[in-house]
Amino acid sequence: MHFELLLPPKTSLLHTRAATPALRLWRRLSGLRGAIDRIEGATVTGWAAQRGASPPLTVELHCADGRLATLRAAAYRADLEGAGIGTGRHGFSIALPPQLIEAVHAGGWIALRQAQAGPEIARLELGTEAHASGKGSPLARHLFGPLLRLGDPVAHDARPDLSRHRALFSNRAAAGPEALPAPLFAYLDFVRHRDARPETFPPEHDAEQIGELLRWYLDEYGARRTGLQTPLSRAAIDWLNTEENGITRAIGLFDPHAPDRERAIAHWATELAPSLDLADCLISETHRAHLCEPLTSDPFALNHFTRHLHTTIPALTALDPTQSEDRRTLTLAVMALALEQPAFLWFVPRTDLDTLLDSGAFSNFATDLCPGTSASRSRYGATLRATGFDLDTRSFLRSPEGHRIEAARLPVPSEAPVDIQILGPFHKAAGLGQSTRLSQAILGHTPYSLHAVDIARDNPTPSRPRIETGAARPARINLLHLNAEAVPAALAYEPDIFSGAYTIAYIYWELDSPALCHHLALDLVDEIWVSSEYCAEIYRGATTKPVTNVGMCFEEPPAIERPEARHALHARLELPTSAFTLLTSFDSFSFLQRKNPLGTLRAFGAAFPDDPEARLILKSQNRAKVRDPAQAALWAEIDREIAADPRILLLDETMDYSEVLRLIAGADGYLSLHRSEGWGFGMLEAMALGTPVLCTGYSGNLEFCDPQTAWLVPADLVEVGPQDYIFARPGQHWGEPDLAVAIEQLRAFRSDPELRRKKAAQAQIRVRRDFSASAIARRYEVRLREIFDELDAR
Repeated sequence: MHFELLLPPKTSLLHTRAATPALRLWRRLSGLRGAIDRIEGATVTGWAAQRGASPPLTVELHCADGRLATLRAAAYRADLEGAGIGTGRHGFSIALPPQLIEAVHAGGWIALRQAQAGPEIARLELGTEAHASGKGSPLARHLFGPLLRLGDPVAHDARPDLSRHRALFSNRAAAGPEALPAPLFAYLDFVRHRDARPETFPPEHDAEQIGELLRWYLDEYGARRTGLQTPLSRAAIDWLNTEENGITRAIGLFDPHAPDRERAIAHWATELAPSLDLADCLISETHRAHLCEPLTSDPFALNHFTRHLHTTIPALTALDPTQSEDRRTLTLAVMALALEQPAFLWFVPRTDLDTLLDSGAFSNFATDLCPGTSASRSRYGATLRATGFDLDTRSFLRSPEGHRIEAARLPVPSEAPVDIQILGPFHKAAGLGQSTRLSQAILGHTPYSLHAVDIARDNPTPSRPRIETGAARPARINLLHLNAEAVPAALAYEPDIFSGAYTIAYIYWELDSPALCHHLALDLVDEIWVSSEYCAEIYRGATTKPVTNVGMCFEEPPAIERPEARHALHARLELPTSAFTLLTSFDSFSFLQRKNPLGTLRAFGAAFPDDPEARLILKSQNRAKVRDPAQAALWAEIDREIAADPRILLLDETMDYSEVLRLIAGADGYLSLHRSEGWGFGMLEAMALGTPVLCTGYSGNLEFCDPQTAWLVPADLVEVGPQDYIFARPGQHWGEPDLAVAIEQLRAFRSDPELRRKKAAQAQIRVRRDFSASAIARRYEVRLREIFDELDAR
């Protein structure tokens, strides 16, 4: 049910324009390279790098009419590192506003350029009929994206409650009872345990390490949250803005080799902090006051900030700061850039800002440069508010305690609340997506009103939309169908539909104790739901909150005749009709070490060394998308086993669910010599189809696997190695199936077709009786009725 937190290799859904000979020559000389991999909805994904050990680049996205956005290509991608492209920290993924995406499609292409008028690095042709490229002035082209944001934003005056979010900023540590030292906070600690290597940030917490941890968090973690506000506590903001030797700690962390204080402050405020998405919170009051100091007493006088901006943005350098009209134009340009970087408004004098807005001068400026836009004061303010900036107070929206969090700037949904809102990866093909869809089906058998919201942040598994979902809205109960390590991010980056609602996290986990990065999720929710007593015991030992085993169902399969499916399987794989086929299935994102296909291969080979009719089918997916060295080593061993035994067949592809079911139904037996399962959909589906099952007698699958319904292989409890599983730490265990018993069981399984038929029939009766959607709905409803009674009593 789990997957690696590595982004998959990107493959373009469209095509990249071939470079001209001159452009190819320039790229070779400059060492720049990159690509726009795809546009998926409003999200543009790609990468850019310079040869050698270069730092992340600041790049621009352009369409036919001009610059759309400036961003930093600094997100880690395993596929880039695997291809030898720098450190791998050269990726980007940014969601553009609808107006900008429309402009991209209208122009027919999107291009990647080096920032500050650098040459084009890559272009993605959209294959659509496009209008001619815009011929506007350099200033108009540079301001095109910001001005186009002046759409028709919806004003939202209601401030989110964010009371449930306070736990994100507490000083509670995931490991041990000691409080986190200031200025560390719970969400940062959670990300450290989830995303960093354990040895990177040891627990001493000295001043140097605290600074390095914050730098890593804001830089490397923040690079994967382009356009979103990385959570920061009020204390962390204050600590980073504390001055040492005339510059703030934040500048010292990110620009330690600046030649002098003046340039360091100006460079930080105009370029580096904006590229890191930190200008809203990490330009100190002292530095803001300094940068605002006018350099002359002239109208629209330059200050330290606008002077630096004028000298560093090529589109502004044509303006003559000795001329009053050009200084006015520069001020108008800064106001336009503020639609992309609202912090820039701190450096426009209030009187100038009010004059240009109230007189209509800015609206005329916007219309002249970007025809069709309108910029009344109210529209300008509403556009800024949509980015989290309040024009009247010239401040950013924060939590009541002053913490920085994306949820503070998102509109509060205003619809009437539904009874239950299900939030999870509805459109994902993997087990977690299946479980989310099944919960909706289960709840469809209850009398409560439902609403579905697709949330799949950080989930790299393939998407296959199957169900209608909508935007988050108020609900009396929120059911979060997410792994525990994804729950804090849901609260950090989604609208606040959680404060005032009863929130349940439906969690799967495979080891015998929670991961350190799971503890914050337990603090954020009111209750934990699980599918098995195995998972229930894990979390009951880690929280005093209710932990309820509500179970899980299987997806009702289509009518499949097993003889027909068997014939189709044999034909597909060109097997003789007499072949005895055993099937095991796994997803590489769920970790080979846990699924244990290598153990299955070895048990098969030892059980049937001289059986020419025996066949073992390994059904896998996502092999090429995982770059973990430990898994790569396991795949090398699997490949050697397959090469040595022609009876072993590998199917590595993502199939439609109906195809997978036919594959299971066509096999003579389904094998799962796993080391642990939170649930075990493959085994349950096999039982529902009438396919006999041989499996490890350990973990979540014991909810439906017993000696009457399956061949069980005992397991010894063993400690999980640090490279064996995601978030593993010393003292955690799973079950190592007994290979000798597995061999005996496989031989017994093969030799007794009548017992296979009998156990398969008993298993099918049991799962259809106890694990259908209607049966599990009764378990859901019992607990939901108790919760609603408690809510009504309040």
